[in-house]
Amino acid sequence: MKISDFLFLGLLKTENYSNKNFSKNIINIIHQGSKEQLAEILYLLVKYSVLEDRQGQQDISFEIHDLIKNNTLNSYSKEIIQQNINELLTIINKSISKKGANTRILFEKDHTLYNNIVVLLKNAQIYKADILATMELRKNLMLYYVTQLNYHGWKEQLEWFDRQEEQGIIKIQDLNPHYKSAYAWYKSYRGLYYDFTPKSGYNDFLQAKDIAEQLTGENELKATIYSNLSQIEAYRGDIFNARTHISNAHQIITKNQGDFDYGLLWFMDAKISLEEGRYKEALISIDKAIKYESDLPQDQYTLASYILKTEILIRSSLFEEAYKLGNQIFELSKKYHSKPNEQQSKILNSLIEAEIHLEKLGSAEEHIKLSKSILLHKPEAVSQESTTSIDFDLANVLIAEADLRRVKSQYTDSINLYQKAERIYINRFDQNLHADVISMLYLKIAKTAMLNKDKFLYTQYLHKHEDIFTLQHPRTKKMYELDLETLKK
Repeated sequence: MKISDFLFLGLLKTENYSNKNFSKNIINIIHQGSKEQLAEILYLLVKYSVLEDRQGQQDISFEIHDLIKNNTLNSYSKEIIQQNINELLTIINKSISKKGANTRILFEKDHTLYNNIVVLLKNAQIYKADILATMELRKNLMLYYVTQLNYHGWKEQLEWFDRQEEQGIIKIQDLNPHYKSAYAWYKSYRGLYYDFTPKSGYNDFLQAKDIAEQLTGENELKATIYSNLSQIEAYRGDIFNARTHISNAHQIITKNQGDFDYGLLWFMDAKISLEEGRYKEALISIDKAIKYESDLPQDQYTLASYILKTEILIRSSLFEEAYKLGNQIFELSKKYHSKPNEQQSKILNSLIEAEIHLEKLGSAEEHIKLSKSILLHKPEAVSQESTTSIDFDLANVLIAEADLRRVKSQYTDSINLYQKAERIYINRFDQNLHADVISMLYLKIAKTAMLNKDKFLYTQYLHKHEDIFTLQHPRTKKMYELDLETLKK
């Protein structure tokens, strides 16, 4: 075993008391020799109590004792340690980057990897290791945080990147193609974090796209950026450009081989089809996303496709199916969150709609309270009374609450809630109102206005819908039918 192999163990020792070990996988990554050599080395290290065999854990793993760890680090100069950290950064980055879109599988299968990377990055900072190799590993760690929806860890990595940029330590023009790729991934994750808003996340994705298009190959990166640009456009209401970007992603994936994120691809195809009002196509696409993701570790990341499926089922008037699925994934979400979480509010919003249509009004009332409580206690949340909110999850729960008030014949309250939701969507979408959710909302308001005998408001929303979606749209025709039904009475 090389001296560096043994020193590596000291640099990796995890500080988490509930997970104080190395997996055999990490030791295998570190040691670049043959399996026979590795087996003999591990046997000797365990025999002489340098490592403790912990086979009772999830898989075969080893612990290095603190005394040995500290003495190991104290035996070498800072220069030697720095050199070893740089080598270890390179080795681990290579082992992770090969996984591409399936990086989360690597973290899921190796229960020691996350904590050991955190400790390695601490040592990289202490010993001033290579900044670009450190950047790449932080990018890889950020993907883990993204898939776990760990916003605190995610933001910590973004803040580190931002500081390097601000201080001129990392400059895009000075990077070689390999590190430009890592930098483009960072920009993508930054865009995701800032929730697809025009002034921050959108610009990050455009910058990532510009960088990626300068690189040869990098098809996984390019497909992911186009898929995310599609997502940002869809959640800004620009369905035309969302479709353009997802078509670009489809073309890259069709023409090339690679470790592509098919889950995201089909998820976005489903989301766009939903907002185009093509519910059958949306259901086909979301089932493709779910089928692909069934081979991945079942974590909170994969729940997103099930949440979207419940929304599609609701708009397809398949309320029993939506209710069953909504309950299943709400129970599953409790496995990942020790307290109410914004992902759960997304699940609840669709579940509430199903409950209302199935006349489970007591459950709907309780779930509305819980969903609103979650959303209004997010760190970045603004009051639901604010006219500046762009939180479409909050808009969706207001729509659900408005539906409940309408069922209870509380028409004025219902209309007020619908109009608050409309204001949030307008804040979010600006002029991009040609989305199915807007069409659905305007029909709900028109129906409620007629129930409230408010012909003026009904006419106002009829004309709004006709102007945006044309006279030939099925919901415009339904609105005219509402007036005819009233006249008959």
